[in-house]
Amino acid sequence: MALPWQQLLRPTLDQLWATIPVPVFDLAEHYGIRVHRRFLPDRIAAILHHLDNRWFLYLNATHSRERQRFTVAHELAHVISYRNGHSLSTPDLCMTDREHYTDSRAAEILMPSWKVRWFISENLSLDEMAKEFAVSRHAMRIRIDEFMRKEVKRCGNKLASGKAV
Repeated sequence: MALPWQQLLRPTLDQLWATIPVPVFDLAEHYGIRVHRRFLPDRIAAILHHLDNRWFLYLNATHSRERQRFTVAHELAHVISYRNGHSLSTPDLCMTDREHYTDSRAAEILMPSWKVRWFISENLSLDEMAKEFAVSRHAMRIRIDEFMRKEVKRCGNKLASGKAV
């Protein structure tokens, strides 16, 4: 039986979550991904290559630090999904759904829920949170929106069941 991706990531991420921003390049290395910066066309964020049971990530050297971090987290999520039995080449989801799913996992890697919750409780602004997590404003906005949707759903389910929130 395949494990949820969070369980595959948890041992390392639990140790690293105390460090914000999350050291995503160290995580990639831990999972056997060798990251190389290369000059690629601007429309290409990275190329992930699997050869002889090794992973190589060629990262666009011209992209911003924030975009590179998100790209590494995105590709790391692909590798974890692959190791959990999901193919990278044959769609178990359509391409758009798979990429959206992987973007969501990348956001969770870079911006852990517990830390998003804490930053919100401390009234940090969007810009302050983006700076702390070393992500773009755009990525931070999407993560907050997804986080709030999940929180509303979680609280709504507890209220519906009569449990305290």
